[in-house]
Amino acid sequence: MLQRIDKDIFPNLIITIFFNIAATLLSLFFQHLGFKEVNFVVIYILSVLLTSRYTKGYVYGIVASIIAIFPFNFFFTEPVYTFTVDDPTYIFTFIVILIAVIFTSALTNKLIFSKELASKSEKQAQTLYQITSSLAKPGGTMEVAKVSVRCLIDLLQCNVIFINP
Repeated sequence: MLQRIDKDIFPNLIITIFFNIAATLLSLFFQHLGFKEVNFVVIYILSVLLTSRYTKGYVYGIVASIIAIFPFNFFFTEPVYTFTVDDPTYIFTFIVILIAVIFTSALTNKLIFSKELASKSEKQAQTLYQITSSLAKPGGTMEVAKVSVRCLIDLLQCNVIFINP
């Protein structure tokens, strides 16, 4: 189990960091074009939603939302290129961003989980239909065994051996 967790962490962290860097670069580009700060907030929220969509687990969306506050504060709030905040309304903005992004990240991950669960249920229903329709046809014990083995292979995604006593 520990190896599986280790294998999942690295790609998910890369995705999280990638979307945050992309949001920062895109925001810097739009700042150069004269866009307002509110647009950058939307870009960072989008980056967190994309992080939630392409990573496994809601933790990465939450981490991405916390990480997103730092470059936003550093590059786009006065005084720029510092982590200090002169305007107290920015603190409120940070909190609202954090809450909104955590909420949408959790919803995104719940939707992804529901989709995966529905896909598994559909696969099981298809396998059961295949078994029932195949067993309804006249055939002997070996035909039933072949159908069962084929369906078990499809359902479990592993090798199945049938031993005829």
